[in-house]
Amino acid sequence: MISFFKGKLGTDKPIEIFIALFVILAVAMVILKMFSSQIEQKKTEMEEQAQSERARQAMADLDIYCDSQCSKAHRSLKDKVAYCSSYFRGEIDINKNSMPDYTLALDNIQGYCEDRIYCAAYRPCGSLDMINCKKLTCDYLERNMGIVGDEDQANRLVGYKEGRYTGLIQPGDCWDRISSEEKKMHWFYNFMASPDFSTPDVDNDRCFLEVGSCKSTESSLESEFGFDLWVDVCIPVTEDI
Repeated sequence: MISFFKGKLGTDKPIEIFIALFVILAVAMVILKMFSSQIEQKKTEMEEQAQSERARQAMADLDIYCDSQCSKAHRSLKDKVAYCSSYFRGEIDINKNSMPDYTLALDNIQGYCEDRIYCAAYRPCGSLDMINCKKLTCDYLERNMGIVGDEDQANRLVGYKEGRYTGLIQPGDCWDRISSEEKKMHWFYNFMASPDFSTPDVDNDRCFLEVGSCKSTESSLESEFGFDLWVDVCIPVTEDI
């Protein structure tokens, strides 16, 4: 009888050991999972800190670049136009999404494409903002470069060919991806709006010009494009772009 119970107790030992090992393994897996989660969280925090630091440094580099360009913009018309057409060519990722994208976070006033931040739009140099830059650039094209044709001037200023912008002034790659509402917040929208439509009248006839032009009045713009083309290139502010 005694030997029978001894044998029974002996067969229970491996089961108990197995259960104990299983519990230890389960606890170890839980601890490992918690440890891995903490490592991943710490890694994410470090990446976010690195992105924030890169964005902060890029912003500082942008300010330095624009201040440097501004310091050289008071000598001649050519120097002023050089400032007007200068944009930051370094990498800048204000949205911290690892791609050149649309952002309002640069100055919380107007939108920008991160790959085309013009100094005159972001950090005007005295009176050299984008609106005044348009007139100065047009004057330079005519007086210094001898470009007098309306179409040639327009193409040098802001060309538009096969659905893409060319020329000295461009909105940036994000322009084609953003919504109509975002486009209306972008600095390029005001730059391309016809100057004498700056205050919409009761007919809401202010419009966004889809192509560049050095003209500054409604009558001269309509004369330049012709009525049929004018209807196509003048997009009322009440419509989507």
